[in-house]
Amino acid sequence: QPITSFNYGAGQQQRVLQARNLAIAITIAFSLLGVVVLYSFPETAVFVFAGDNPTLLPEAVQGMQLYFWGLPFEGLLLVGATYFQSINRVKQASILTGGKLIFITLFVILFAKLWGVTGVWLALPVCSLLLVIWMAGQMIKEQKSYQNENK
Repeated sequence: QPITSFNYGAGQQQRVLQARNLAIAITIAFSLLGVVVLYSFPETAVFVFAGDNPTLLPEAVQGMQLYFWGLPFEGLLLVGATYFQSINRVKQASILTGGKLIFITLFVILFAKLWGVTGVWLALPVCSLLLVIWMAGQMIKEQKSYQNENK
């Protein structure tokens, strides 16, 4: 965030975009690695947090598989909120952080009614995916405004 803020304040839009894009790439790489590890060794991951509980294991593994596909989106939301804060776009940053709180609450209630426990597991990744789609649109809009300023 300090790198982005500094370059934004200095009017170095290209550096701002480079820092943002690097943060996005690193976030995607590490979160996908995390997903691969969790999906490859789900029983081990459950054991680390829940111990050796044969009753809990199948439920927890299923829950992990429903929930952790959204891990990359969580990282991207953090990058997006930090990016928008650092370029003084308070509205966008607030929508990402506050919107998540509002939407996750609504999705947990709605999805639980529709799909029970499975819906609860799916609420966060779906919420995060929708916010990432909105965030990407805002970033594209921001990038176009940079390009128009440089013409």
